[in-house]
Parts: sequence; C-alpha cells; structure tokens
Amino acid sequence: MIRVMTSNIWGDYFGNEVQVREDQLFEVYSKYAPDVLGMQEVTPSWHASTLMTNMKNAGYLLLDDAPAGVGNYNAMLVKGSRFSVRKSGFEQMTHTEDGSKNIQWAVLIDKQTEQKIAVCNAHFEYRQGPQYDEAREFNAEQIAWRMRYLKEHYGCVAAFAFGDMNTNTESSVFPVFARRGILQLVDQAPARPACSTYHGYPVRGEDGRYHGKSSNAPFQYSLDHIVGMGEYRVLSYETVSEQPVLDATDHLPVFADLEI
Repeated sequence: MIRVMTSNIWGDYFGNEVQVREDQLFEVYSKYAPDVLGMQEVTPSWHASTLMTNMKNAGYLLLDDAPAGVGNYNAMLVKGSRFSVRKSGFEQMTHTEDGSKNIQWAVLIDKQTEQKIAVCNAHFEYRQGPQYDEAREFNAEQIAWRMRYLKEHYGCVAAFAFGDMNTNTESSVFPVFARRGILQLVDQAPARPACSTYHGYPVRGEDGRYHGKSSNAPFQYSLDHIVGMGEYRVLSYETVSEQPVLDATDHLPVFADLEI
C-alpha cells in the first residue's frame, strides 16, 4: 500500500506566522505518515521552518527543483525508506500571473517492488470568473501532458497529480483530465469524505494561537484533489479533519491509499 497526501499549509501572507502552526502540522503528518506528501503555499518561512527540519529528520526527502532565486511554493516530501528518486523537476504553471503557482514533479522507484510511479504536485490559478476557469483548464492540460510524458518516458506503472486545484469536484478541469485517461481518485474509492477540504481561515485567539472550525459544506465543494492514470487501485480516499490541522491551516489534508 502507498499513501499519497496533498496539503495546503496556508502561507504566511496575512501575518499568520508559521511558528505557531508548524508543530501541529508535524503532529498530523507523523500520525498519518504519507509516503508522498505534496504541499502548497510553501513560502520561504515554511521552507525555513522547524516543520521542514523535523520532516527531514523523520526520513523524508525534500524535492525542490526550483532554479536559484525562484521560490518553490509546491515542494514535495517523499519517504526515503520507501522510495528512491529516479528524476525530479520543476516548472512554472502557465496561464497565470501568480509566480507561486508551479509544478514539482518526480519519478519515484518503490524500494519494495522496484516499480516506478510519477507524481506531480501543483497549485492552480485561484481567481474566479470565466477567464480563470479557462486558465484552470490550461493548468489541467499542462499537468496531463506532464503526467503522460513521465509515465511513458520512464516506464511508470502509474502517474498521479495532486494539489490545490482551486475548483470543486464538478469543475471543467476534470473533463480535461478524463479526455486523457486521467480520473479523480475519489470517484474510484469505496466511499467519499463527507465535508469540503476548504474550511476557511482559522482565527487567532487571545492566547496567540489559531483556532479553526470544520466546514459544513459538502465534499463536492472541495478545492484539493488527487487524480491518476495507469495501473492502480484506490483502497481509500479520506480527509484529515482533526483539530490540530483545523487550527494550523485553512485546508484539510487529503490522502489516498493505493495498491499498485
């Protein structure tokens, strides 16, 4: 079984410093122990955080292939005891003016089976309106091309993409994926989560800590998704809605357990 997780960690764009939130995320990631973790909004403060140090000390490899002077806001962590990295890379997301929207990709070799899988972590255009819906469709096209190239060029048994796609489960990005044989993993799972992955900004209390609440919105309004192509089976697809993550970020982590 392989566990793939995506998690928007709420960049410190609003004075919401990482120091009061990093231990909570490390607690969650340690508990659920993903084999591959794609993060979004990994600001310079997050790159320099104790969270990153603790994850590396726990045996995770940080994949950050951004050129010097270019921030990788979508870095990935891979469990070194499970995978070796055959190849990894970085590219900016097209059709958006936001430089924080990029793709970190990798070809991984499973140390247990010697099978190769491709993984792509991304953050799509965030603004709303018809022109931005079209931009997200171009984002999906870009990811789909990268997935297929990696799968075919490196002989991967499967390819997966995940991240904050800034759109719900009924969005026009998913027909773009489907036309290329890429499917939503939640639709292949035995059951789907109940609530949306987006629950809004936690509020800072008098204690100096952030406090968040669960969303009442149904899962179809989720912004965070995992898609795949190739040979695999989805054993489960779940969100993490425990209080530490509600307090640490505005998005719930999502993970899929896969048999490959």
